[in-house]
This record gives sequence, C-alpha cells and structure tokens, in this order.
Amino acid sequence: HIIDPRSGAPAQGNIAVTLVGRDGLLLQAMCKAILIAGEQWPAMAKRNNLFDIFVLNSNAEIELSTSMLEKLNDTKPKQFKIISLN
Repeated sequence: HIIDPRSGAPAQGNIAVTLVGRDGLLLQAMCKAILIAGEQWPAMAKRNNLFDIFVLNSNAEIELSTSMLEKLNDTKPKQFKIISLN
C-alpha cells in the first residue's frame, strides 16, 4: 500500500504506474509519487525529466506518454489517452 504523505491515508490517485529508464532507485521513488499525484502526473513527469510512462488512472483508463507509445511500437489505440511530455 502507498500512503499519501499529504493526508496520511492510502493513496487515492492512479491505480498503477510503470516507468522506463536507467536509474532504478529514482524510477521506484517516482512511480510512487506519480501514483499519488493522480491527474497531476504529467506536470510531475515533466519537472523530473521522465518520458517513458504508462499510467492506469483512477478511472481504469490507460494513459501513455508519447515516448512510451513509441517504445511499444504501436499505433494510437482508441482505449489509450496519449499525453505529450515534449
């Protein structure tokens, strides 16, 4: 369980987060922060120079960064909400 430090209660933001990068410790910490951030995750990702991101939001919708979509080598499926971080 992830605790939101602002409230001391279990996080109510996103359901799941996956990040791709080279610094495992940073990515692990940022996954938790983005999980808690909810809809504000794109701004947090930009501030921390994170580009390859897969998010399952609180409405069980898949959100991908454009860079992650390119890594998945897929076309723009209708069920994904694509977030540009560039």
